[in-house]
Amino acid sequence: MKEFVNQEFKMMFDDGGAILSDLIFKNCIFDNCALSISKNPSNISKIKNVIAENLSVSSCNIGPCIFEDVLIENLRINEILIFHSPLFKNVKLSGNIGNLKINSAVFSIYDRPDLQNCFNELRNNYYKNIEYALDISEAKFLSFDCNGISSDLIKRNKDSQFIIRKKNISNIDRLNKEFAIAYPDVFFMVKMFLDSPHLDKVLVAPLAKPTKKYKPILEGLTRLQELGIVDED
Repeated sequence: MKEFVNQEFKMMFDDGGAILSDLIFKNCIFDNCALSISKNPSNISKIKNVIAENLSVSSCNIGPCIFEDVLIENLRINEILIFHSPLFKNVKLSGNIGNLKINSAVFSIYDRPDLQNCFNELRNNYYKNIEYALDISEAKFLSFDCNGISSDLIKRNKDSQFIIRKKNISNIDRLNKEFAIAYPDVFFMVKMFLDSPHLDKVLVAPLAKPTKKYKPILEGLTRLQELGIVDED
């Protein structure tokens, strides 16, 4: 495997079709880079058998891309890193991870529902044939928001990462005013989920934040579990 250590990658762009495999990145910086910025479902890039340790990412874009057999440990993110309609297989995130968002939508085709439907079909077919997509059980996030991947394909820490399903809560009114006052962040998370088209979602306590920040969220999520709104296991 080719190894990159203490290197900076700046203003590097990929518009799809690239294959990057058998690579190790340690203590590297990615600044204003773009990966797989493609509008063509048949021309997306693939990242396979890659280890990334202690990376820093700033102002980077990740379009629809295949990630297989990838390990990411400790990821410093400037503001937020968004994956747009990615395909994950055997991808593990561990250690401290910044603000991470996984979208089902492809950012560059908001005005093309026909193309979005093609990417949705690609994603749905891909996930039919894998054991798991993501393993986040050893990750501590500043924030984690994942859409477009079945929660059952995500390995998680069941003490701080919970699955909510619409079959268990159909209306925000099930949470009373006292809950909203005691756990406003969790109340907002549930409301946003109910307003979305998704049937399930992993809700994560942000353990990378100071204890006084994440503790009320963890307590609120645990309360949801007691109410039978999130999965018991």
